[in-house]
Amino acid sequence: MARTALNITASTVAQPFVQCYQATPDPMRNCPELLNPYTGVPYLEANSQSFKAGDFVYLNAGAVTAITDDGTGTEVVAGMALTNGSNVTTGNTQIRIMPIYPGVEYIMSLYAASAASTNPDDAAKLVGKVLNVIAMTVTQPDASTMYCAAVNADAQTQARVVVTGVDMDPDNLRDVTNTYTRVKVKFPPYRYTSGTATAFNINTQLEG
Repeated sequence: MARTALNITASTVAQPFVQCYQATPDPMRNCPELLNPYTGVPYLEANSQSFKAGDFVYLNAGAVTAITDDGTGTEVVAGMALTNGSNVTTGNTQIRIMPIYPGVEYIMSLYAASAASTNPDDAAKLVGKVLNVIAMTVTQPDASTMYCAAVNADAQTQARVVVTGVDMDPDNLRDVTNTYTRVKVKFPPYRYTSGTATAFNINTQLEG
């Protein structure tokens, strides 16, 4: 399916958007290595996928599929794609993902239609809230293009993440008027099985 995402241009006073990454690497899982597209967890890609590296994905009958990115989907996030979807129509190409684990904090950029409400002070007010995520295509202040998933401060239905704090990196807190600040989140644990008899799957959020 064609990728749909929110397209924005971040200003020079905005915090550059980042792809989801771990706040504190888990030494038991050697998680920093999972960020490498050559060493992530391998799965088969569903057919006709055009997601980008940095997008969240779920497992549909065992195959990596882009989550519904308009805020209405109910799919459980299995992980983050480490490479672009190949968009092949047959063959189920192998792809690697960074799996999402419960209990591990991740850092994500914060998005809201009103950019002013994504400064560090307002972001702190979201701690404890359960929010959704949104796929983004971002033109960064340096004119580069960033593909990522961000926490959607406007969406509190079909929620996928719990906000646990604000990223305390000094660069992230340099100015309370700075927009698109970064927040810490956790993903609630889920268990699900495939709808087909040939592929029984346990969501990677419960593994380990």
